[in-house]
Amino acid sequence: MWASSTIGAFKINEHWQEGDVTWSTFTNNYVGSPTDQKTLVYPSQNIGSQVEWDVLSDVHSMYYGSSINSGWFFRDINLLSNTQAYWDFASSENNVKAYRPV
Repeated sequence: MWASSTIGAFKINEHWQEGDVTWSTFTNNYVGSPTDQKTLVYPSQNIGSQVEWDVLSDVHSMYYGSSINSGWFFRDINLLSNTQAYWDFASSENNVKAYRPV
């Protein structure tokens, strides 16, 4: 059976250092509503396919100093639902340059 999840881009509210934060140490200090969200459907989201989230409003507030730039946290907006258990996203360290986020 195919499964779908709605993945939200949640703006993080505090500074953090790469390598210091894990799933167990994340403080959950992020904006409660996603800036943007996309519904992904398994298996039609092929490996290497691109997904875009519109976070321009966040970038605008960061640029003009009304919020800090600590990035975004991506997660299923319905954590307690019966949706796909997890999704893999490439990071900036991915061996395939074309898969890295831009």
